[in-house]
Amino acid sequence: MALLMTDEPLDGSHLIVLYSVQSEYGTPVAPATAVGLVRADITSDADLKKLFGPGASTALFFKGGIASVEFDFTFEAVQDAAFWLNGIRSSVAPRVLPWLTIGVGLIDDADTVWGWQIQDCKIGEMNIEAEADDFLKGSVRGIGGAISPLSGVTPANIADSPIYSYEILTTRNGAAFPTKGFKISLNNNVRKVATLRGTARETFKRGWDYLTEGNMDVAGEITRYRSTGVNMQADIVALSDLVLTATSLAGGSNIAATVYDAAFGQERFAGGAGEDAVFTIPFEARNLALSNA
Repeated sequence: MALLMTDEPLDGSHLIVLYSVQSEYGTPVAPATAVGLVRADITSDADLKKLFGPGASTALFFKGGIASVEFDFTFEAVQDAAFWLNGIRSSVAPRVLPWLTIGVGLIDDADTVWGWQIQDCKIGEMNIEAEADDFLKGSVRGIGGAISPLSGVTPANIADSPIYSYEILTTRNGAAFPTKGFKISLNNNVRKVATLRGTARETFKRGWDYLTEGNMDVAGEITRYRSTGVNMQADIVALSDLVLTATSLAGGSNIAATVYDAAFGQERFAGGAGEDAVFTIPFEARNLALSNA
């Protein structure tokens, strides 16, 4: 078979999306573990500044600001939660997110690799979405640091079968709680922090100095064919523990997402001729726990 011509497009079958967990900041690890069935969207941002001055209507200077990388992975079908666990803060000190090295790139038919190895990454946001008669889906977004060329890697995939809706159970306070759809979102409110440094850097000179976790926001939305029975006008807001469990019939994957102390803020009802009547219940919660067996 003839090799690809220079600049010929490469589709997703040539894509590399891997990660590894770092032991500490500043120490990248060659990415080796598959992220999953994802669409990858990576932005290396120069934080470009444009300066104008007297006597000229055009820009006089372009200056780079605080450089960073943003990654956004969209999962069309979730297989396991191994990568997602890195978006959950440790329950013991230090209660922070782990550092990751992420590798994204392309490998052509001549086994030539182009790509970025992005070190010092943290997961900022995660969304999990289950809908009747569909795959378990979601997205993960975060921030990274210094980029170096990606080399010496092999594309990899997760062996476990993707999760479909008939493999998913939803409960409320330990009791069966059938739903049409179940969405969970987690925002770690990770922010880039820059400082006036005490010593000069040898690399990543224009980069941020810290990725700092902020408040942890957990929210979501449930859709179902029956009312929750929760009185939204009650004197006291009722709290519920909501659990989504996904167990592959093929074996090898058992995911549990537990939303603690969920407070229902609204209950909306909509229906009409020729369509299912659906209740929609958004919620806010105190915490999210995730397990992957």
